[in-house]
Amino acid sequence: MIRSSLLWICQHVGLAGTNGNYSGSETGTNVDRSGIQWLKLQLNSSNAPLTHIAHGRIYGSVASQPYYYFMPSLMVNTNGDMVIGFSGSKTNEYVGAFYVGRLADGTTFGSPTLVQAGRAYFIGFPQWGDYSYTCLDPVDGTTFWTVQEYAENPDMPRTATWGTWITTIKH
Repeated sequence: MIRSSLLWICQHVGLAGTNGNYSGSETGTNVDRSGIQWLKLQLNSSNAPLTHIAHGRIYGSVASQPYYYFMPSLMVNTNGDMVIGFSGSKTNEYVGAFYVGRLADGTTFGSPTLVQAGRAYFIGFPQWGDYSYTCLDPVDGTTFWTVQEYAENPDMPRTATWGTWITTIKH
């Protein structure tokens, strides 16, 4: 997403341990959780490289049974506030829908907010994340909306066991 000559990007990353780092090889041998990484980069003249402005990671920092966060989508409003919507799960919790945010001044919304808990295990096709989308309200340009997937009841009469949850976020 580009706003005011700033490029904002996000991705899920494999991490090792409680400090949000990864020190293994490209094979991922030491990964014990996944998190969300975001970057804020300054766009420069056409031949100049991007300039790093800020970055962060959202991850489960507990030693035992951490959250795995994955499939993020990011949006920045006209004030420079950012929201990331994503999925998350851990050993004893089904895949749920989450969001986290950061104000333009660097203040965070705190820990990830669960907006819809998973209701069962996930069985179905492997394209999880096709319905991760975070956007701005077209009326005010500052309120966020996020559409995220969560694990739904497998006894429901359909081919996949996931649902989508739509949430409005205003801070």
